[in-house]
Amino acid sequence: MKSRGLACALVANYLLCLTMLVYRAFSLVFSWDLFWHLKMGEDFVTKGLSPFVDHLSFTHGGEEIFYVPVAFQVALYEFVHYFGVLRGVQSFKLLFWVPAVTMLFLLLWRNKTHYLAHFFILPLATGAMIARAPARPELMTYPLVIIAIYLVWRAREHFTVKYMAMIAGLILVWNNLHVSSIFVYIVAGPLFIEKAIEYLKVKNFKPRDWGFLIGSGLALLAIGFLRHDLGHPILAALDFDPRWKSVTQEYLAFHSGLLKSYLRVSWGLLVILLFLLLQRGYYGFFITLLFMAYQSITAVRIFSIMIFMQMIVWAIVLPELSLEKIWYQLRRQLKTFALVFVWIVMIFNYGQLGYSLFRVPLMHSLRESHYPFGAIDQATRKQYKGKVYNKFDFGGFFAYYMAPEMKVYIDGRTNILYSYEFFRRYQHTYASIEVLREEDDRWGFDFILSDNDVADFRNYMRSGRFLLDTADASASLFRKNQGDLAVTGHLLIWPDCWDESLLDTLEEEYRFAAEHLPSRNWVRKILEYTHAYREAEDKEAFLQKPPPHLIQSDHVIRVASGIALARGSVKTSVSYLYLLKSKEVRDLQALAGRFLLLNEYQLSENLLYMAIHDENVPRLSAESTYRHRLLLDELRQTGHRFSIFPESELADFRLDEVQAEESPFPRSDCGLLDRFKAPVETVPAAEGAEPTRD
Repeated sequence: MKSRGLACALVANYLLCLTMLVYRAFSLVFSWDLFWHLKMGEDFVTKGLSPFVDHLSFTHGGEEIFYVPVAFQVALYEFVHYFGVLRGVQSFKLLFWVPAVTMLFLLLWRNKTHYLAHFFILPLATGAMIARAPARPELMTYPLVIIAIYLVWRAREHFTVKYMAMIAGLILVWNNLHVSSIFVYIVAGPLFIEKAIEYLKVKNFKPRDWGFLIGSGLALLAIGFLRHDLGHPILAALDFDPRWKSVTQEYLAFHSGLLKSYLRVSWGLLVILLFLLLQRGYYGFFITLLFMAYQSITAVRIFSIMIFMQMIVWAIVLPELSLEKIWYQLRRQLKTFALVFVWIVMIFNYGQLGYSLFRVPLMHSLRESHYPFGAIDQATRKQYKGKVYNKFDFGGFFAYYMAPEMKVYIDGRTNILYSYEFFRRYQHTYASIEVLREEDDRWGFDFILSDNDVADFRNYMRSGRFLLDTADASASLFRKNQGDLAVTGHLLIWPDCWDESLLDTLEEEYRFAAEHLPSRNWVRKILEYTHAYREAEDKEAFLQKPPPHLIQSDHVIRVASGIALARGSVKTSVSYLYLLKSKEVRDLQALAGRFLLLNEYQLSENLLYMAIHDENVPRLSAESTYRHRLLLDELRQTGHRFSIFPESELADFRLDEVQAEESPFPRSDCGLLDRFKAPVETVPAAEGAEPTRD
């Protein structure tokens, strides 16, 4: 019987882990897949729409969806219905986390596990749950896998109809909740291997025992088919297309950068546990954990549940490993050393777990997150309807708020609705103007919902079909042939295409931004600058010394540099670009081009070389490489003698006539802005300045 003081310490340890889980549930966590689950549950409950048929996309509408966790989706919707989206989701996480950590604590207490084990098992199990925190069907795995491992442990000692029936019931329930019921087979399957080894060692062969072993194993396999679609979790796993591992993050192979610091000790504990299991004849658990360790290395999404399962096995087998006898046989000095070492590891783990946890702020509103509410607000305000080509992550979120009036191209239902081939087509669509036009011709896009990627913006606008309609920190919405921020969108990508005749159109966009966009919105900051420039009586003086509060964003700085360049103030334009907090390849190329105008050829060469070799600068894209060739060719024509570029590299970047003629990239995109220009008087260059130089 534990002393009162020690019992209080163990309960305090449990309550601390519980507090961490509650904090994590209410902290800032992103989950894109959450929303299509939520929408499917809502449609099923409120509209009676089948959850096994797609209603959210225009590309797969009416097609069958496989392995749908209907019960999870309905329960999630009910929580959100009564508590709101944010509080509902946060509370829903606790519905599974609190029972899981409580069951594990009670298991440790019931088994009279050594008190030191409480201080590494519960924190590591808590860390495993926190490491994969989004509200997804896998949440159900944590409490259910405790039941599975406990039943298999009991069945190992009492291989009877009673425990086989309990395991069968667990499979039946879990399998109709989510396809993650395969974990029951991963835990229970090796038990049958262990029993077979045990029977082979017995000299007195009993056909009845073998018959029960084989019969119960086949029965458990057969129960896996008792679903509405007669699918089986093992067949679902075998049917998984391994090509997904190359394109989606959660299927990526494990690497050390994905390992939370507070879980690193779990690998050392796993090695120790595997050794002890093999030595003491726990072959079933040994096979289970070895298999899970391999799976967690090949797919990072398995890592958290592997650690959690390891902690459950520690809780179950530790009292049976007779470690306390070994402990009492140790010399006093070794005991002291072991205790100090264990407590250092525990304190380190708690410190790392707490640091990783509490540096994430509590979440009071979904709008604090990176969800694209700007697009939702614009679409709701203008009552948009139509088809949206969207980036993969945004699909479920946008469908939750805007379906059925607006349907998406794709969402997170990979491998249960969308094929790998379709996903690759989606990727080619935003990366290629030609494929974008082909898909638009096929499906008839009305909108594009995209992240704020410069290369993608460039393709959308070069297609000649889509213009920027609104934007926030997370995403931008483009509309076919019209947009409330059309000119601003072009200047974001091509700031050197500035023309004074754009000011009237930009003023209209400024009024839109002032009315509908938050004061900190990055697009609004650009328009506030152009508005101030428009209102300035002495525009040259404004460019030379703008109000500091207007020059905070890199986007604004690029536009300001483009304005200065258009007015012939090349040195002023250069000074702006040196203010950039983060210089991209296009910025280095812009600087190199300006130094060419100033006859500073060595500086131009230095910048072009930096764009290739600086590890902090992204690798050159196909278009950036073409721009580099143009600039280097222009630098050659000046007669400049290259001092940094080796001849071999210069040869690689030489632009011949065929490349110049056949390049898919235009030398200038400024013509795309012609339709927005208004006739204005020509603005003279600054006094005493040449047209292209200060």
